[in-house]
Amino acid sequence: MENQKQGHFSIFRSLLTADWAKDTAKFTLWVRLIGQASHKARKVRFNNVDWDLMPGQLVTKFSVLARVLRDTEGNEKSVQQVRRMLEFFEKEGMISFSGNRFGTVISVKNYADYQADFAGDNSEAKAGGMKSSNGAGLKAIPGGNSESLTGEYEQEGINNTNPPLTPQGGNIEEANKALDYYNRLSKSSCRSAEPFLKLLTPTETRNAYTLKDLCLVVRWALTTWKKKSDSLPKPLNICRVTKFDGYLSDAEKWKAERVDINCQAVIDAYNEVTNGRMPPAELDRDREVAINALVGKLARKNIEGFRNYFNAFMAEARDFYFGGQDGSGWCANFDTLMKPETLRKVKEGAL
Repeated sequence: MENQKQGHFSIFRSLLTADWAKDTAKFTLWVRLIGQASHKARKVRFNNVDWDLMPGQLVTKFSVLARVLRDTEGNEKSVQQVRRMLEFFEKEGMISFSGNRFGTVISVKNYADYQADFAGDNSEAKAGGMKSSNGAGLKAIPGGNSESLTGEYEQEGINNTNPPLTPQGGNIEEANKALDYYNRLSKSSCRSAEPFLKLLTPTETRNAYTLKDLCLVVRWALTTWKKKSDSLPKPLNICRVTKFDGYLSDAEKWKAERVDINCQAVIDAYNEVTNGRMPPAELDRDREVAINALVGKLARKNIEGFRNYFNAFMAEARDFYFGGQDGSGWCANFDTLMKPETLRKVKEGAL
């Protein structure tokens, strides 16, 4: 390996005895943060944006750090793993960080305490250039000449737990409106409008989407997507740039065919018609999705249509569906009736 002179930095030996340093990924990440932090106040260019850095600060992205934290087989860490490690360092009082879609600034606390000894021959440091950053903020300045940072970066949005810097470009007001709409429909409290801002910002290869487009896709996704691990679709999943055209097309078709239905009234009708012969049902998100998907296939697209369907099933279904002959004790339930194939069998008299 070629040993190039690219400067040096200090690491205290106490690091070797820290319990958390037994985690090789955390150890490696901390060394990288110390090694990449600026040793003086300077302006750097990252992700086509100029950044004013103080001593102890670096600008990067979670995705960039994830790519350089690899195991012996070359497997990269995930963005989520990097985020958790940085949150651990922040909780320990070692760093602070905040970011926007252009980059995340990480500030090493008490940086001068680590590195001041190496500044002995540096007149700029002696004059005060090595003051600790202590988590100080910074300003990103578009354009201008600056010192360049090398390395890969992605255009994915950053959603930090710290308050994000004000995003640049696009329409932040409309992005916040889209976020508010999402939070109202989902009864959530997501704080980052970055995923929506990205779609509201035009690029060289596509026009910007509109607030109307975003709200339609949000409503479609929250209404039709099933839960995964008891979790609603998140803005980052809904706003995938490479899939949003398809999402919007499906949402527009769904809107044209959509029938508003009182899902709780459907559950009540089922419980009333089955009257204890089938397990009682309660409304949840997956059943809301199933009801909204099935209503368009009914002859009468309303509560009475569901009631007629339930009555027809109860009249035509064999004992098999109620735990009798050949059913081995199995009994159909509300979810069985929400399957399109069950509706088709009722229509065809093939139960």
